Amino acid sequence: MNRVSFAAKRIHLDLMLFNHSALAPVGITPARLDMLQAIRARFDGCQTQGQLAALLGVTRQTVARMSRSLEELGLVVCERTPPDLRRVYIMLTDAGRALLARVHRIYIRSGLAGQAAVFALRDAAKQPEKATLLCEMARQVRESLSKWAPFLPEAADLHSWDEGASLEGADRKVFRNVTRWLYDRFWALPFDYVLSNSPPFDDLFAAPTPG
Repeated sequence: MNRVSFAAKRIHLDLMLFNHSALAPVGITPARLDMLQAIRARFDGCQTQGQLAALLGVTRQTVARMSRSLEELGLVVCERTPPDLRRVYIMLTDAGRALLARVHRIYIRSGLAGQAAVFALRDAAKQPEKATLLCEMARQVRESLSKWAPFLPEAADLHSWDEGASLEGADRKVFRNVTRWLYDRFWALPFDYVLSNSPPFDDLFAAPTPG
């Protein structure tokens, strides 16, 4: 078990570093993005610290620390409201909603996040069914250990990707730069297969626009 747990830990750390680099152009970290999406998971965009801790599988102290950081960035507000002033409610601000909308446009609706997942799973490039199998195995392992942390990040079905067609200005520049970064990062993959089994990225290798 030590080899398995060590390998899982290393994969987690590597993926965190990978996601951190991919999200850096929009100024958000993976952990903060997870928390913002978890807050939005309720219809009113408001969660208590205890609810967020249960959703994300972290301690209330971690939620309190992260919520303070997000509040300093102007992405959430933290309030105590009657009748129970012991509870701290964390709510998205307009800036927080705008950031989530931007992440959705650039990374999710465009298909960039899905493409990155394919690139990161090297074997999946040869046998795409392995990606589905890996996700299912990971789910089963997690449930066998515990049923905590039910939160799942936002995703988009492959057939709904718009390939960045809706992006303009700074958002389109970020999309192009991150796409190019993915290509440079995973240059050894069989791109003919990846591109022939994904929606076409017309400007994948296009030169970025000036400015």
